[in-house]
Amino acid sequence: MKRACFSNIRVDDNNNMRVPYDLLKTNFGRMKIRIFVLSVLAVLMTAVPADAQQRMENPDSDSLRNENDPVAKARSELLKTMVRGAGNDQDILAFKDLFLANEKSIRENQHLDLTYFLVVQAFAIEMNIAEMNAYIAKIKSPNLRSSVIRLCGIRIAKKDPKLAIEVMKEEAERLYLQQDSYRGYMSSYSDLLIREERYEEALKYGKAAFKVNPKDEYVASNYALLLSKTGHHNEAFPMLEEIVNSGKGNEKLRQALQESYAYLNPEKDEKTYIAGIENKLITSIKQKVEEKMVKEAAPSFTVKDVNGTSVSLADFAGKTIVLDFWATWCGPCVASFPAMQRVVDLYRDDPNVKLLFIHTYEKVTDPLKNAQAYLKEKNYSMDLYIDARDPQTKKNPAASALAVKGIPSKFVIDGEGNIRFKVVGFDGGDDAAVAELSTMIELAKKSDSHARNNTLPQ
Repeated sequence: MKRACFSNIRVDDNNNMRVPYDLLKTNFGRMKIRIFVLSVLAVLMTAVPADAQQRMENPDSDSLRNENDPVAKARSELLKTMVRGAGNDQDILAFKDLFLANEKSIRENQHLDLTYFLVVQAFAIEMNIAEMNAYIAKIKSPNLRSSVIRLCGIRIAKKDPKLAIEVMKEEAERLYLQQDSYRGYMSSYSDLLIREERYEEALKYGKAAFKVNPKDEYVASNYALLLSKTGHHNEAFPMLEEIVNSGKGNEKLRQALQESYAYLNPEKDEKTYIAGIENKLITSIKQKVEEKMVKEAAPSFTVKDVNGTSVSLADFAGKTIVLDFWATWCGPCVASFPAMQRVVDLYRDDPNVKLLFIHTYEKVTDPLKNAQAYLKEKNYSMDLYIDARDPQTKKNPAASALAVKGIPSKFVIDGEGNIRFKVVGFDGGDDAAVAELSTMIELAKKSDSHARNNTLPQ
């Protein structure tokens, strides 16, 4: 099942859903809106105590009860913003500054956990570990404390993965020894250790996460990888084979499968085995892709490149182009980028194929700077374009022209200017995504050749 962010609906890196009221109102009745939003809040607040949950469910009433308390009011507004998915680091840092300026005069003597929850994240953003730990110690709820340590570790890992491991280590061990079922923490900590290739350490936490939630594809993939990397090939092989056969694999998992296969079958050629799986996947996907082929005249659209120059469909006449509409806040979008980088690499030297990564539905004041910083941080070499919101219509022109409803959205357009394929969402399988999109590109190129051949003089 492909995951997507529908217009302003978002799924972040931790698979938390963000849903705006106006879109819900379009698709659901008012009663359904309330039920749907409360279900999302339930996911967001699994680690928040009951009294704090009541505050988050109705932050407006929290503000009214504390109308003379600027910190409580700011906390309420920030929580509402974060629930809607529109919060950013600057908002959290501003709240921390307000809190510190008023800390001595705050009249609340209880239920400050959510305030500390926000303040601690601000110190993590600033890499101020001493102050971060001091305020973590003030949080009374054990579950909320675990949640914020995990969030801090994820934030810190962007700048210093080794420090992030140290930040999370003690809490990870406490939860592990208590056989705590907080699988999110176990999974996040295991993932950090994997990035640092500390496989032996990661194994016990990966196993704990898998034991609680064996059906989670990401957790299962990490555990299978760890089993292979630590020499448990008999256990690793069937798991890895199933994952890679289904198209859910990536380069690391395929390599681990190859290593486990070679260990278990020393008399056989592991590269031939892997090639067989890849060919089978491509054949299966090609059959499905051919059924999705369409032929619709692509509407005209204009986007801007990184230099601010306007670019339109006409600029790519005769080329097969792929439009990938995405945003930095969209979890499925950024999750798809390792696969998209592989496709970029496949067609880097093909002058007849062009991939345009179009940043749209921005939530920041400078979307170009935001998108460029993200691509640089991740070392992606993709051609970036900006579909900026029109200040008059409040719409993103290119996304509107192509009737984009959810992101990531991909359109494969042939050299004649016809849309041949449309894809919405990402299901988490790098191998399948690469095979699917490359097959679509090749079919679109073939249709171009067929069209040109049919117009040649007899």
